[in-house]
Amino acid sequence: MDRNWPGPGLIKAVEIQGFDTGISMAGNWQYSMTFEDIVLKDQAKVGVWSEHNPIFMHRLIASGKAPAVRIKDSDQMLVLVNAVITGAGATEPAIATPGSADIRNLSCTGYATVIDGKDANDVAAKDAKLATKVASWRQGWQTCAQAGAPRPLGLLVEETPLWWPTSEKDWVTAAPEMCKRRSTAARRWCTCPMQLRGGQDHRDQRYD
Repeated sequence: MDRNWPGPGLIKAVEIQGFDTGISMAGNWQYSMTFEDIVLKDQAKVGVWSEHNPIFMHRLIASGKAPAVRIKDSDQMLVLVNAVITGAGATEPAIATPGSADIRNLSCTGYATVIDGKDANDVAAKDAKLATKVASWRQGWQTCAQAGAPRPLGLLVEETPLWWPTSEKDWVTAAPEMCKRRSTAARRWCTCPMQLRGGQDHRDQRYD
């Protein structure tokens, strides 16, 4: 997703092992991406990286020596709910974000600094060998309808939709080069691992 304007989109139930970076968005601030049930293991540099594009992530499981989440600029937005991060010999913060952020129900082990926020808005682990629980951590613009410090409503996080075509009529078997040609039939799903739609590299899972 290192291009302009990734999203809006949903990536769900994906495991990524290895590589320098697990998920990368080095593009413009716009649209946003939603992630659910993502497992990241043993990335060399960072698990999730974004320069500007907003990230909404539910149930991230990240493990390894690298930082789990890195946000470059303060114009970015990060929402991270129900994440479990485990470091093994980690020397950098688990999460670093200078922009607006809402982090809830985080469990982090193996990092001396759990969250590296803007200025002094950090969360440090009392003992990196033990799990640090973060019920709620917010940064950036916020408001409250009642007097006192703003606090999350604790609303239920609903499951994102899971749709998988079950009819054979919706599937075609195609070699990657076949995906370069625009299909004249109705939109159908394709089994090849890398798709080319309309002659342009969109790398998605269907063509029309």
